[in-house]
Amino acid sequence: MNSKGQIIITDLFFYLIIVTIILSIVIYSFSMINDNQVENIQISTINQVLEDFTQTLMSEGIPDNWNENNEIIQIGLAVNNNSNKISYQKLKRLKENTYLLDKYFPEGIKYSVYLEPINKSQEEINIIRSDLGKNVYHKTRTVILDYGYEITPINSEIICPLNHTENYNCIYLNINKTSLNEGKYYMVSKNNINYSLSNTYNEIITSNDNELNNNFNQLLHEDEDTICIHISNNNETYLVYDKFNQRNNLNSVLNPDIYVLHVEVST
Repeated sequence: MNSKGQIIITDLFFYLIIVTIILSIVIYSFSMINDNQVENIQISTINQVLEDFTQTLMSEGIPDNWNENNEIIQIGLAVNNNSNKISYQKLKRLKENTYLLDKYFPEGIKYSVYLEPINKSQEEINIIRSDLGKNVYHKTRTVILDYGYEITPINSEIICPLNHTENYNCIYLNINKTSLNEGKYYMVSKNNINYSLSNTYNEIITSNDNELNNNFNQLLHEDEDTICIHISNNNETYLVYDKFNQRNNLNSVLNPDIYVLHVEVST
């Protein structure tokens, strides 16, 4: 082979090397762009899952009393759709039936849902905790735990049957035997207080017991009657009706239990 032929072969070989390098760079660049696009799509999908699920949790659910039903269309923890209060009864049902969460997360996504107390003396409430990977995506909401109490402030102004003056707060209450059998009435106040109860028969009971059912039963002579509660001026005293056996949480009437709801997911 003459020198001219060798030069042509050498130039061709060099050209092929250059073309191969350029093609490799182009393929690598397209691969990186594609990988970044896929990653961005995954991040966008995960963020949307997080947002949708958090909004679902902060709804009241369908039906709104789903925790008392077997036919559940959608879960939700909120007392109502415009509130940051979450129902302890709904929370309890979800903790006992975590399989209800599965349909809200695509296959392959791990998730944790828990409540962290603002008051560090309280315990964290775990709905479900999973061993998440390194890439964890996170949403939070500040919520108040609602124990389902029916709360009545004792600060109404009425014409008192015992002729109490402005130094007293007195309210009328319709009491029936069904409510006494199905729940308990409590007096909740920042201070220890004495109070009086009177009925339509002019019978009066004075007490400092914060549980009222026994006193109500003594004054109730029919299936239903009106009882008047009398307390000396106290700006923060409440009558609380509890039908869910939550006596240990009565302090939340005065000092609400505030938590941070955490939703965490990873692939």
